[in-house]
Amino acid sequence: MAGDLAYFWIPSPDPERGHAFYSALFGWTLEPRAQGDGYGIASTSVYGGLVSGRDSTRPFLYFAVDDIVDAVDEVRELGGRAGDPTAFGEGASSHCTYDGVEFGLFRPAGGPQPPIVSDQPGDLGYFVVPVRDAAEGRSFYAAVLGWEYAHDDIDAAYHHVVNVLPPGGLFTGDRGSRPKSYLRVDDIQFSIARLRELGGEAGAPVESANGASVDCRDDQGVEISLWQPAAGL
Repeated sequence: MAGDLAYFWIPSPDPERGHAFYSALFGWTLEPRAQGDGYGIASTSVYGGLVSGRDSTRPFLYFAVDDIVDAVDEVRELGGRAGDPTAFGEGASSHCTYDGVEFGLFRPAGGPQPPIVSDQPGDLGYFVVPVRDAAEGRSFYAAVLGWEYAHDDIDAAYHHVVNVLPPGGLFTGDRGSRPKSYLRVDDIQFSIARLRELGGEAGAPVESANGASVDCRDDQGVEISLWQPAAGL
C-alpha cells in the first residue's frame, strides 16, 4: 500500500564480506543480484539487498507510491529533490532528498501491492526518519506518502506513523542523512554478542515500551540498529 516500506538496501563496500556477516548474524538467505553488484535478501518479509558501489553509512529505504510521476512532482513542489523515475522489471523508482534526508519512492509493476508484515527475525521491523522541523516534516510526508500520525503535539520529539507497515516514525533528535533502520532479533543480548564476534560494534541497549534496541555498526562501518520487540509486537 502507498506509504509502506517497499524495499531496502544496505551499502556493502565488499559484498562477499557483507554476505558472511549478515548471513551469520541474521541467518539471511542471500542470492547474487543480476547486476553483479551484491546480493538480494531472499528470506526477509520486505525484500532487501546488500549493494556495493554506494557511498553511505546507513541503509537506503524505498516507500511505495500509487503513481510515481505524481509523487515525484509532489516532492519537488514541496521543496525536496527527486530524480526522474527510472523504470525496470519490478516497477519504477526515484531517489529523493528532503531537508537533507535521502529516501526512495517505488511504484511496483502491476500497481499497488498488499501490505507486508515484517515480523520475523532478521526483518527490517521499524524505521525512524530524521526531521529538522516536525511540523514541516509531518506535512511533507503526509502529502507525499499519505502518512498519518498518532498525535498532534508538534513540539514532541517523536511522531509515530499509524498507517504504515512496517511501523515507523519521525524524530527530531536524529541528524542522520537517511532513516535509521531497526532489524528484528529474538534475543538482543545474544545478537549483540554475535555481532561483536563477527567484527561489528554495538552500544548499550536501551529499553522502551516497544522493547529493547541498540545502535550498531557492521564490520564495514555501516550503521544498523537491532530491535527486540516487546511481547505482542
